[in-house]
Amino acid sequence: MNVLPLSPGYPSEMNDHVRALAAAGASVIGVGDRPREELAQSTQDALVKYVRIDGCDNVGDAVLEWVHRASARIDRVEAMWEPLVLPAAALREALGVSGMGVEVARRFRDKEIMKATLREAGLRVPRSSRESTRAGVVSAVAAVGLPVIIKPIDGAGSADTYRVDREDQLLAVLDRLGHVAEVSVEELVDGDEYTYDTLCVDGVAVYENVAQYLPRPLLARTDERCAPIIITIRDLSDPVRQRSAVSTQLAEERG
Repeated sequence: MNVLPLSPGYPSEMNDHVRALAAAGASVIGVGDRPREELAQSTQDALVKYVRIDGCDNVGDAVLEWVHRASARIDRVEAMWEPLVLPAAALREALGVSGMGVEVARRFRDKEIMKATLREAGLRVPRSSRESTRAGVVSAVAAVGLPVIIKPIDGAGSADTYRVDREDQLLAVLDRLGHVAEVSVEELVDGDEYTYDTLCVDGVAVYENVAQYLPRPLLARTDERCAPIIITIRDLSDPVRQRSAVSTQLAEERG
């Protein structure tokens, strides 16, 4: 099987993933914008081929051009870095290989589509609005009501994410977000913050993990004094696990 991971050396866990693929017998063809020699030596050793591209913005076209030129067969396309999730999905569709397609991938990358999907499944999500202009953001803040969270539609890791508690903070935040094309203006819901991850086979979760962020990601990113940690919950029968089970059950009922 020929597996094509995008950015085989980043994030750091991709190095272990690439080595595991090779150990399992896959022929691993890496694609990235770094020189091959800058990858970890063990990652270089695991790759049967490395395709260097100019940048992530044109990763789809660059890969398709190489596949056509090399008459290569690709069986899987993988990506673990958020900005490459949609390009990887588009590549799967273009190459006719199995895996997550664009429509599904957008539910993970577009925060407004994600909330709409959860809302349709019967889950409570924050009131929010998609906006692309300063005037639209101001109107949305008035409609949602302070305090709000303003963040990129397709952001990750709390980058360019701001909490606005007072009207006099809004203009400063808008100035900082001038480079962001679309934002989500979202009702602030205060509380503990957890992550729920699964590995799924044919839509069924075969492995799950629940972890808590301490402190919450936005605070950890904005206060340099913080040394954030992630605590994995060992006993998944506790109330946190039960709330996660409801989410999984609803998703399975929807098919």
